[in-house]
Amino acid sequence: YGGIQPTKGTNVQITDNTGMLNAISEVDVDLADLNGNTAAFRFGEDRVHIEGMAQELSNILWFGNEDTQPEAFTGFAPRFNSTTAENGDNMIDGGSLSGQTDNTSIWLVVWDEGLTHGIVPKGMPAGMQVKDLGEILIQDASEGSNTGRMMAYVSSYKWFAGLTVQDWRYVVRIYNIDKSLLVNDASSGADLPDLMFQAMRKVPSLNMGRPVFYMARDTATWLARQKAAMGLATYATSATVAGDRKWAEDFNGIPIHRCDSLSSDEAAVT
Repeated sequence: YGGIQPTKGTNVQITDNTGMLNAISEVDVDLADLNGNTAAFRFGEDRVHIEGMAQELSNILWFGNEDTQPEAFTGFAPRFNSTTAENGDNMIDGGSLSGQTDNTSIWLVVWDEGLTHGIVPKGMPAGMQVKDLGEILIQDASEGSNTGRMMAYVSSYKWFAGLTVQDWRYVVRIYNIDKSLLVNDASSGADLPDLMFQAMRKVPSLNMGRPVFYMARDTATWLARQKAAMGLATYATSATVAGDRKWAEDFNGIPIHRCDSLSSDEAAVT
């Protein structure tokens, strides 16, 4: 009997930074009050700011790069952008030719503490923080001049966010998918179901966290068309939440989230 042999894990120290998004909403008091439902009118006007912040955060989550955007945090794409890096093992080539600039990616992320998760500065709350600043006298620049004054309902929106990838084995990037070559029978261009099956096998265990596929809206459409042409199930499941029916797409039980930020053209990865 040789006793119990010690084992060790592999660790490396990394530093991940966070970013902060800010927005100020100013709504004309007279317009809001004339509407008859001030709170609803303000929320309708504020939704533009909320949607804008959500889109900006989504762009940073995928493509943010602290080297070129010091005010942002580093997203997924700069972390998985070299096939010769160690995490290049979790990058699957979608087949685009070198030099193509209209590529897209599909991502498989297994979310969990200890794997991949969002972060916030110590002592700061997670999620979007909203503060109603009440009625404030502001400059009115509605006609190109800031010499006028008006009373406005002012709201402040603040969002602290960051990303850490503690175990890269639980993130897979299917890169270099040439959008212009996609066809419904996969006779040319990328065979999306096959690539996604490969991605699932790259992850050590899908049960370690919450796996999710992310792709652009058009890519999700091509995926559904290819699945239909191959005789694979293409239906989406539905559930009733608070009286509303919600539809959800999945691939082999893994949820598919459509993300407009991934619609941007990507240069070929080598």
